[in-house]
Amino acid sequence: MTTTLDFFRDTAKNTALWPQFYPRHYHTPHGYTPLDRIAALYCHGVSYAPLAMEQALQQEAQGEIRNVKSLAFVANKMVSSQMQAFWLGQDIGMSLKATAPPSDIYIKDIPMPFEGFTVLLHHDLFKTPSDGSIISVSVGRDDKTMCMHAISLRDNSLPVEWWGNFSVEDSLTAAVDHSRFIPGEWFVSDDAPHSDSALIGDIFALFVNMCFYMVSTPEQVDKPTIEGRHKKNGAKIDWWHPRWVAKRYRLNRPETANSVHASPRMHWRRGHWRGQRFGEKRKEVKQVWIEPILVNKE
Repeated sequence: MTTTLDFFRDTAKNTALWPQFYPRHYHTPHGYTPLDRIAALYCHGVSYAPLAMEQALQQEAQGEIRNVKSLAFVANKMVSSQMQAFWLGQDIGMSLKATAPPSDIYIKDIPMPFEGFTVLLHHDLFKTPSDGSIISVSVGRDDKTMCMHAISLRDNSLPVEWWGNFSVEDSLTAAVDHSRFIPGEWFVSDDAPHSDSALIGDIFALFVNMCFYMVSTPEQVDKPTIEGRHKKNGAKIDWWHPRWVAKRYRLNRPETANSVHASPRMHWRRGHWRGQRFGEKRKEVKQVWIEPILVNKE
């Protein structure tokens, strides 16, 4: 069955912008969505942004106007960063999902590796009854604005925008509680139901945790490497290895011990980040990850 993302990919490949949005070719790991489908969405969005904006203005659709603007903002940031992409390993994704992000950090202080990039997620990490799996998260940021787009397997986009400098804690609270939205400053798509807002909060928390993990354990982030040259449509093309984040990481499980008590249900002992002082007169602070533990996993 042809999906909307497949349609975007077919049309985007015929535009002059396509080489900017898909400069590298990748083979797709099992359980992940092809990167070119994600790139095509943003290429298509930028190509048709003027028309979409004109139609939205005519209809006075404020939510759609913001959607178009945020998609174009993220797309331009990703292009200026040469379309950087990371594949988040399945186990590390589960562990970071079960970790509370550092709440006293502000948006501008999140250590993003690039001003715009995409993270591809395993299909089992986030699942929703209506939209299927969340397959990717793309983010763009400058001095005043940060936008995040989560894309679902059924082609829906969940956009979020921040204007100004919010703490991570305030951003997460706003995602779950519509009454805490600050007009003109923090925005979730107008047609996003309450459950989607909670989902966006979970995805944003994962994104923050991933950024801190990449900074604290750079050895777990693959360097960009070429797999080889292969023929495609008669031309030789460089194919790149997916740039994994912690591909070999495995879930943290407690040691089993003899006990007279009944075994509890499988559950997470949630992880968190601890600020650790270091440097001259201990003036600097680094975030140390206290990993979650999956208890009673057979």
